[in-house]
Amino acid sequence: MIALDCGDDFAIWRGQARQLLGHGIDPATVTWGQTWMDDLLAVPTPLPAGPGPFHARVPAALLAQLEQAGRYRGEQRWNLLYEVLWRVAHGDRTAMLAGDRLGSELQRRIRQGPLIPELVGQARHGKQRDGQALEIGRQQGKRIGAGGTDR
Repeated sequence: MIALDCGDDFAIWRGQARQLLGHGIDPATVTWGQTWMDDLLAVPTPLPAGPGPFHARVPAALLAQLEQAGRYRGEQRWNLLYEVLWRVAHGDRTAMLAGDRLGSELQRRIRQGPLIPELVGQARHGKQRDGQALEIGRQQGKRIGAGGTDR
């Protein structure tokens, strides 16, 4: 298992992903986290040197989507992005579409961006701005009522 840390920086993640992809490293063998201890099975293995023999071309639209989804502050965000990139680079563009399992999660993270996890963290620590709940209430999206029931 290769354990990486991109420091919440899309540009760093992109460089790491490019190297991994170039060397044909499967997404199942890579994890991103704050430290390698985030994954008990991960051993801090360095990235392979150089660009690697595999050269893939991916749509510019995918890179824009990956960057937007990278703003989502949930768990496994970088892993999901690499898995989508891997599939598209290997000819499976359905990974970009909402009808696909990964594509659906990618699209959800693009819509939510950093908003939901950030707000949950603020609510836990009592750091919401005045009127912030009203602003969020006006935005489109799925609503969850009291007691976890959907509205």
